[in-house]
Amino acid sequence: MRILGLLLGLAVICSNASAAIVLSIGTASSEVGTGNVSVDVFARSDANNSTLDFSAIFTLTQGGQFGSTAGTFGLDASYLGFGNINPAGSSFNGAADTGALSIEFNASQLIPASNTKVATLLINKAGLAAGTYAIIGSDLGTNPGLPAPGYQYEQGSFTLTVAAVPEPTSIALLSVVIGGVFGRRAFRRRMNKIA
Repeated sequence: MRILGLLLGLAVICSNASAAIVLSIGTASSEVGTGNVSVDVFARSDANNSTLDFSAIFTLTQGGQFGSTAGTFGLDASYLGFGNINPAGSSFNGAADTGALSIEFNASQLIPASNTKVATLLINKAGLAAGTYAIIGSDLGTNPGLPAPGYQYEQGSFTLTVAAVPEPTSIALLSVVIGGVFGRRAFRRRMNKIA
């Protein structure tokens, strides 16, 4: 009898549990320099939740800054809500190390069970040293909202590397080989003129 009561209680608890929407930030790698590095952001739902709007905050660490265009969303069919986004109610605003994404849909938008691209973050590389920089997602929101623990986050990062520069000995060796090839050609031409 106790086991039956325990199982019945567990079934009630599980039926009241909320399914989660997961915000997953990708990774990227680029060389140190100017311009932007692009990092994709994905969303998925373990219960195929639908929403009328989608919002999230992104924070960069170690001095990372969002680029002048900050981020993009809804560009093509690979993005969540393509063709269902209300441009007047949607934006991506980046100020220094924080970016705010807000997407409003014209009609209820399904968030599928597999990762679907929501946005692409553009991060300004100027002035950043080689290393790995974390991207932290927070304050995910949907309409209707989900009761706890309705939202989960999988953080991302980008890595900047220094371009490989040839060693002086490698350059010298390459110069000798190229000089040898051209010297041999010149020697053959002279020998052909003599003969």
